[in-house]
Amino acid sequence: MPQLPFEILDGILEEGLKVLPLSSLSSLALTSRGFRIYANEARFSTLLPYKGHVGHDCDGTIRRLDSLADVIRTGHSIPTLPGVGDFVTSFQLKVTGYATALQRVLDSQSIPFIFANIFRPSPLYTSVNKPRSLMLSLHPFEWGYSSDVRIHWSMLHDGFRGEFANLLCLSDLDELHLRQIKGVPSSFLQGSKVKHLNFRGVSLQSSVSGKSAPINLQSLSIDHFISFQDLVQLCFNSSFSPPPQSFRSLTNASLQVNHAEDMDTLNDILGNAPHIQHLGILLHYMGPSE
Repeated sequence: MPQLPFEILDGILEEGLKVLPLSSLSSLALTSRGFRIYANEARFSTLLPYKGHVGHDCDGTIRRLDSLADVIRTGHSIPTLPGVGDFVTSFQLKVTGYATALQRVLDSQSIPFIFANIFRPSPLYTSVNKPRSLMLSLHPFEWGYSSDVRIHWSMLHDGFRGEFANLLCLSDLDELHLRQIKGVPSSFLQGSKVKHLNFRGVSLQSSVSGKSAPINLQSLSIDHFISFQDLVQLCFNSSFSPPPQSFRSLTNASLQVNHAEDMDTLNDILGNAPHIQHLGILLHYMGPSE
């Protein structure tokens, strides 16, 4: 009987492991080095260290982050095997709570440790060809109505911001989702490999770094908090107008329209992105901005 190509066997194992319970995966990981790698791919590819749809249990999220950090540390105890962080292709952190509870999560030392150990190239493991995706969704909760309940960038401590910057510049991360953060430095993507960007409730603060290299986005999803000039600063680290058709790599764009001025942003994007293949417009019209 002819042998199946390795790529087919690899795909069969990968799909089969997706339906195994965690106890079976743990048992499989003990049988051999090869099966341990397959089991760890299934167990640690996607990490969601929060409970519920939007992460209301802040204290529970802290415990899960601490447990995940401990698992990553334990994985480093066997130098001949890939670490747990090597298998991660998606990390999502959603937190919703009152300001004091939310701040406790953001002050966790486990978050920068996790950032320092995911999406990095590894000499012990050739990663599967999947996007590396990170989501940070931070929702402060307040009684009563407010049109701008968001976390300010300055609420993230130095260790958090430092390892987040390292994660962007030193890893294979190519897909970034941010939610409900204001005052983000416009130069924060410089040096990254990010090609897919999704912002909701994110606003930028003008900041030009010393080094400059274009961020060649392939897909972009934004709302009314981001203007075209914000995109120019974000992708080109400059406050000057970019050259014509400067978003040539952009093929997928989505924009939430709240105000008439948002249509100007859309027109500017389309005028500078000649290779758009998919366009999404979400209408939530609220009249001219004040």
